[in-house]
Amino acid sequence: MTGGTRGIGKAISLHLAKAGARLVLNYLSDEENAKATAAEIGELGCQVMLAQGDVTEAVAAQRIVDSAIEHFGKIDILVNNAGKTADNLLIRMSEEEWTA
Repeated sequence: MTGGTRGIGKAISLHLAKAGARLVLNYLSDEENAKATAAEIGELGCQVMLAQGDVTEAVAAQRIVDSAIEHFGKIDILVNNAGKTADNLLIRMSEEEWTA
């Protein structure tokens, strides 16, 4: 689950954990928060693995996928919740801001 340790992503992660899913939680930089979310999921009795990395980079994304398969044997569901904030009005955004 990309972006699965805060906000909406965390809520989705907890919901999936309550349903019995084994989770790989991807986070970019907030390791402390990621560990807290993983602990919360672990308390529900679910298996959880943390995977730090920037999923906008192909090499990092592939490393996370490989680690998930090595740890759990397969991937059944991908929830792509990673996001980025571009604080600008859509009408004022340049093409570079839009695609960044």
